[in-house]
Amino acid sequence: MTKQILEHNKTYIAVFRFKNDVEQEALENVLKQLSGRIYNVPPEISAVRVQVRTRKIHDFSILDQSSKHLVARIRCEAGTYIRTMARDMGLLLDQPVELKELRREDSGRFNLDHCVELHEIADAIWLWKECNDGEALMRMLHPTEKLLTDLPRIVVKDSAVAALAHGAPLLRPGLVSIPDDLTSGQNVLVTSIKGEAVCFVKVNTDSESITKMERGEIARPSAVLMSDDVYPRRW
Repeated sequence: MTKQILEHNKTYIAVFRFKNDVEQEALENVLKQLSGRIYNVPPEISAVRVQVRTRKIHDFSILDQSSKHLVARIRCEAGTYIRTMARDMGLLLDQPVELKELRREDSGRFNLDHCVELHEIADAIWLWKECNDGEALMRMLHPTEKLLTDLPRIVVKDSAVAALAHGAPLLRPGLVSIPDDLTSGQNVLVTSIKGEAVCFVKVNTDSESITKMERGEIARPSAVLMSDDVYPRRW
């Protein structure tokens, strides 16, 4: 599930500093060149292997600027290194460009409004443990399903949930609904009728073929999310 979360688009507010004055026209031209599908090689000091790769920049817009500073909003594909974009800006402008500040505004469905301070978490845990008051802690916690709302999903009958939670394959009779554009080999979220996340499955065939089936295996779980004792066994 971590992989699914990390693949969400991100939005950043970045502050860049230029060594020399930059003309407006030159700056706007650079921002256009660094929008869309671009090369984004990770810095030498990074959490991933340094290799040539591409990332999509959905938006690179100016929020504020002076002759030597730029405040910009960058909405980008997961895995984009903003430090690399600062370096590339410098290459295009033929001068050093420094990334002075960087703040992430959102990741997928979560934004700054969902953030809490560490001391707030500590206080909430203390209230829960010492006073048996879990209200503050519950306000900070979000259900797993909230992380997965933008993923394609298969809805299954209650009778199929327990089997999937035990790692059994998904069979055609257990289906309630499927997306119209499933492809063979695709990883898809499976939920109960109530919207509970059950597991991720790797689909064996496409949507058109599934609709023509009356029985048989549709997919196999690749990761089980639900405890196997939530729904009663039906076999």
